[in-house]
Amino acid sequence: MINEGCRPLIKDYGFSDELNPRYRRTMEDAHCFHDNVGPHKNFAICAIYDGHGGREAVDFVSMNFHRVFTKLLHDFPSEPLESILRETFKQTDALLLESNILDDGTTAAVVVINRQVENDKEVVRIVSANCGDARAVLIHNGQSKRISSDHKPSQDSEIERIQKTGCLMVQNRVGGVLAVSRALGDHGLKDAVISDPFVSEHILEEEGVTHLIVACDGIWDVLEDEEAAEIVERNLSNCQAASFDLLKTALDKGSMDNISVMVVRLSDAYEQHKEFQLDIHRNSLEDEFLLADSPQSPSEDIVDMKSPSPLTPASGYAIISSSSSENSLSPVLTTPSDANSTSQTLTSSSPNSNNPDNSGPSLKNGFSLPSKQKPTPPAPPPSQPDL
Repeated sequence: MINEGCRPLIKDYGFSDELNPRYRRTMEDAHCFHDNVGPHKNFAICAIYDGHGGREAVDFVSMNFHRVFTKLLHDFPSEPLESILRETFKQTDALLLESNILDDGTTAAVVVINRQVENDKEVVRIVSANCGDARAVLIHNGQSKRISSDHKPSQDSEIERIQKTGCLMVQNRVGGVLAVSRALGDHGLKDAVISDPFVSEHILEEEGVTHLIVACDGIWDVLEDEEAAEIVERNLSNCQAASFDLLKTALDKGSMDNISVMVVRLSDAYEQHKEFQLDIHRNSLEDEFLLADSPQSPSEDIVDMKSPSPLTPASGYAIISSSSSENSLSPVLTTPSDANSTSQTLTSSSPNSNNPDNSGPSLKNGFSLPSKQKPTPPAPPPSQPDL
C-alpha cells in the first residue's frame, strides 16, 4: 500500500442522469463517487444504484454502502479486495433488513480502483462487483470489455436457482413482479432474490485502457457495449460531455427507464491513446495525397480532427466529496451463520457535513436513513387552443 499525498486515482469524471418523465413518474436511481479513500487513501469507488419499488432502499444504500466498505478496508487490510466487496454487499443487505426496509430494493454496480506497489512497481487494480442489471464496461483501445454480469430471471442458471427456492416465476419475473434476480433489499423475496454479487478483477497495466462506464439499465436497454464505447471515443477529453452524450443517445433511441450514467478516465494512457489516434489520421492523410492522381484541395479531403464541442451538463451532475468517515465504523467480518447479527456490530458518526446530500437524514443504529418523499405528480398536459 502507498500514500503519495492523496494523489488522485481518477483523472477525469462525469455523471449525468434523467428522470425520463415521458415514461417515469419518480426517479429511483442514485450514484456514488469517492476518490482517495481507505486507510492509505489509495482507493476510489464508483457506483450506480438502480432502485425499484420506492426510494428507501436506494437512498439507504447510496448513503451507507461506501461507509461499510471503507471501514472493512480499515479493519481487515490483509483481506483480498474481492472478499471485502462480497462482505460489503452482505452487511449492507443485512442493514436494510434491520432498518425495516422490506418492500423495495436496488441493483448495484460498484467498481473499486486500487493503487499499490507490488515488487517495486506501481499496480492499479480494478475490481467490479454487481448484483442485478446495472453494468460496468471498460474501454480498451476503443473497444468495450464488460466487467460485470447482468442478473436476469430469464437466465438458465438463475431460473434453476430460483426454482429451487419454490418461488413462483411468471413471464420472466420473480414472484411475478421483479425483473431482476439479484438485488440489495427485496426482503419479501430474499430466498429467491439474493444479494450475492458477481465479482471480477482486472489489472490496469496495458496501454490503451482509458475509460470506465458505469450505468443503469436505462442505458443498456437501448445501447450495446460497443455503441457506448464509440460515444466515449468521441469525447475522450471530456468525461462530462461523454456521460451526457450517452444519456442523450439513450433517450433518442427510446429508453423508457430512469437513466444514470458515469464515465471515468482511469489513467494517463488516454494521452497515449489520443496521440495514437492522431497518428492514424496523419498517416491516412499522407497515403491519400500520395495515391491521388491529381492535387486536390485540402479542404475537400482532410478529416476534421477537432474535438467535439462540450455538451451542456445534465442537471443531475455531481461529484461527491472524497472524504470519508470510516474511522467511526466498526463492522466485523462474519460467517454465513452470523448473518442475522452482522449489523448489530456497526456504528457510525453523523454523515459528512461537507456533503450537502447527507446534511439532514435521521440516523438509526448509526447509519443514515433516507427521508421518505412523496412522488412528484406528473405535470398536467398543456391546454389546447380553442378552435
